[in-house]
Amino acid sequence: MKSTKKNSNFKAIIFDENSQTVNVENAVDLLADQVETESGVYPLEDAKRYVDEWTGNIYYLFNVSLPEKIEAQNLKKLRRSNALTRMFDYDRNKPIDLFKLIPYIIIIVLIVFGGR
Repeated sequence: MKSTKKNSNFKAIIFDENSQTVNVENAVDLLADQVETESGVYPLEDAKRYVDEWTGNIYYLFNVSLPEKIEAQNLKKLRRSNALTRMFDYDRNKPIDLFKLIPYIIIIVLIVFGGR
């Protein structure tokens, strides 16, 4: 679930050892097993966690290469996909509509009592 306010004290440091680049990004959403940043979604099992004692910020360090960055961007797009969100969005608490079942009930009654 997406949080309504931005997590300003959580930051992600995306480090690419091959190209020797570092990006520091704000964490948009934190879940039990992943961190969503402005550029992608990264699993927490691959992260090292550091706490800044002066500011209280929590930094997650991810060592990712270019293909992993592209995969993280694709995961973010997939997570935000409307079709995927709607796939599991159904109302379980909605009562059964008996008017939709009336044609089936009529057919069953005609089959049972119509043969005589």
